[in-house]
Amino acid sequence: MKKSVLFTVFSVFILVLLASCSTTNPSNSTERTVSVSGSGTVNLRADMVTFTVTVSETKTTTAKAQKAANTKMSKVLEIIRSFGVTDDNISTSSLNYSTQYKWTDGEEVRIGEQVSQSVTVKLENIDVFGSLVDTLGSTVTGIALNRVNFEASDYTKAAEQARKLAYENARDKAMVYAVASGMVVGRPITINDGYDSYGSVRYTVSDAKMANFEAAAAAGPQTETPTGLLSVTVNTSVVFELLN
Repeated sequence: MKKSVLFTVFSVFILVLLASCSTTNPSNSTERTVSVSGSGTVNLRADMVTFTVTVSETKTTTAKAQKAANTKMSKVLEIIRSFGVTDDNISTSSLNYSTQYKWTDGEEVRIGEQVSQSVTVKLENIDVFGSLVDTLGSTVTGIALNRVNFEASDYTKAAEQARKLAYENARDKAMVYAVASGMVVGRPITINDGYDSYGSVRYTVSDAKMANFEAAAAAGPQTETPTGLLSVTVNTSVVFELLN
């Protein structure tokens, strides 16, 4: 009799256990999501400019070429510093020594020894850039100015704003899909930060144009350097949950 009762109790326990295991767990139900991309762009004005100035001299010996190049670069740096540029914003980007040749009647003939030096300058007062260029062109001949790049100092703040716009753009897209499917957008499941795209303005002034700056400065108004608008674009991808 006792064995029969124990067997019955044990059987009931097993049935209850099996029933509990077969109950559907809501947390295991299929999760509905939508994956969308977003993009945000913020425009801003340039307030600083970087550029490179190169001097080059060719003489019969390296010593003579070096002396001539150093003299010219000293004058270039003197002008740059006179516009308020500190040495922290001036760096040598290249310094080259080489022998120059030319072909004459099918034969390579030595011309002389060449020394060239380039400095990269960061000018934080963009308003004086035109005057600085004119002063360089009217004072020092035979130089090259290139790699002019207009930039904005508040890039970080603009990038933050662009990220917010990118997220909002992604959420707007998710809402369109949600409405079309008769659902609503829930919380974001994942947010993947994309790449930043920074649009800036570049232009190059050739040796010939730099040589003509002297006449232009004497004859008329200063060089104009319009910058246009800069832009910061951020792309992102977000996975949102969809709710009934």
